[in-house]
This record gives sequence, structure tokens and C-alpha cells, in this order.
Amino acid sequence: TLNLLREIIKPESDDVFYTNLPYFLLIGIGLGVTVVVETKTTKPKLIMNSLQKFQASIMFGPPGEILPVIEHCQRRNLKLPARIRHIYLGSAPIYKSFLEKLETVTAKTTGITCIYGMTEVLPIATVDGRKKLISKIDGDLVGQPIRGVKTKIAHDGELIVSSPHMCRQYLGDKKFIAEIHTGDLVRFDGKQIVMIGRKKDMILRGDYNIYPALYEPVVESIPGVRASAMVGIYDDSLADEKVILLVEQDGSRQLNESYIEKKLCSGSHSIDTHALPDKIIFMKLPRKGRQLKIDKAAIKRMIML
Repeated sequence: TLNLLREIIKPESDDVFYTNLPYFLLIGIGLGVTVVVETKTTKPKLIMNSLQKFQASIMFGPPGEILPVIEHCQRRNLKLPARIRHIYLGSAPIYKSFLEKLETVTAKTTGITCIYGMTEVLPIATVDGRKKLISKIDGDLVGQPIRGVKTKIAHDGELIVSSPHMCRQYLGDKKFIAEIHTGDLVRFDGKQIVMIGRKKDMILRGDYNIYPALYEPVVESIPGVRASAMVGIYDDSLADEKVILLVEQDGSRQLNESYIEKKLCSGSHSIDTHALPDKIIFMKLPRKGRQLKIDKAAIKRMIML
């Protein structure tokens, strides 16, 4: 894993690697670079101060961690330090709507790389963030598999991978792991992996399979939307799933259900008719872990109360 990350990052002797994720301390040391790990808080102002103070040249983080920094810069008409030569994103889906925001506060000389992987096998694929931003591919482009990664797609569309750097077994399990089932539904566009959605997140409505990951980025590109989540809740009276759309506002304008509905029904933010939500709820979305991933299980529990 360290050797593959070295090929991706191409560390230089004077690099300073900034992160809020403690396990990247080990990766940074393994790559032979200075690492700064923020331990006290993740407040955007402190992060900006640390990036300047320690002259960071490499930055890593999940989108949920970097988004507050982007919004801090936008409110104050600031940009991330130009000394940052590269930003590496991972640990959560990286949508175009996020990359659009990141690009507004990033120097043109700063590279952006999106890393796709799992705890069991890191990394799997990478894609240039700026190329992803202008890509016309329908779906979440996660890039071309890296050296040594073998891929295949199961009959239901799930990506299965194997490689020399994946984990050998789970703790307490004597069974050797020959391949990893990612839980991600994908297709290939040439040699590049395009994610359609998470297998466990797929919503079944009537005869349609609805993949939230295809539509959440569209919702998040609507002005005033900070984040979104689409979930399916089974309705006994309909004997079918209802589609519920959760929207977190960014505070730039006051949103309402009618506004979102109109955007989703026509124009540049429109989505497939069969995926239109039965209900729209405005709320601060629950997140979990240091990666600050949106917690859909918690959302479903809240809705069903």
C-alpha cells in the first residue's frame, strides 16, 4: 500500500503533509515526509492558520472535512495557500458538486486527486479531480484501477477486486481472502470505473432501481444546498418504497420544498421522473466517523420514529 501511495503522491523531501486523520501520520512517515496532524479542533480558521504556519504542501482529507474550510474561504474571499501543490481526497464519495466548490478556492497550480479504495484494499483507483470535473460521463467517475488491481463485475453490478496489497483475512477468521466484494455497483467506461451507487443504498420503487448516488450530486449542485441524502422507506399501505430526500442548506438562501421540486423537475438540475422524491425534508444531516460520512442508517431511524 505504501509503495502504491508513493507512486500516486510522488513525495519530495521538503514536503509537509497536513491531515486531520491520525492514521495518515503512519503513511506520511512511511513516505518519508514531515506530517502535521491537527489534534485540537477542525475549525476552518485553525486549519487555515496551520496550513500557513507549517507551510503545508500536501493536503489530505475527506470531502466532509474540507467542505467547512471551502465555505470559510468563500465567505471571506480567501483561497487555500498556493504553496499546497496537491490535494488528495478520499474516504467518502467525491462528487462534482464538491469539486466545483473546491476549485473556487484552490490555486490553478494545485493538483487535485480523488482516491477510491476501502479499508481492506487501499487504493483501488484514482482520477484527476479537474478532469473528473469536466467529464461528461454519467455517474461517479472514480478512475482507472491502479497497478496490480484486478477487477470484475458480478451479475448484479457489484465491483469485485483482488490485488497483492489487499488484506489477507479478517481478525479472528482463519479463512484466506481471495477477493473483496466492494458493495459498490459500477460499470466500466473504457478502462475507467464509474460508480452507480452503493448496493445497500439502492431503492426499489415499482419496477425501477433507483441509485441515490446518481441523483444526490445533482441535488447538491442546486444553489443553496450544502449536502443531500436520498433514502427509501417501505410503506405498507403502498406495498412499495417511498423516496425521501433530505436536504441540508448552506445558509446562502432560504430554501423550501417547492423550490427544490421545481429544480428537480426541469432544467439543468432535473432528474429522472421515477426518482423524484415523495417527500423533501430540510435538516442538518447526521454524520459519523472521522471521515464525516452522511449516516443514512441514522436518517432512516429518525424518519421512521
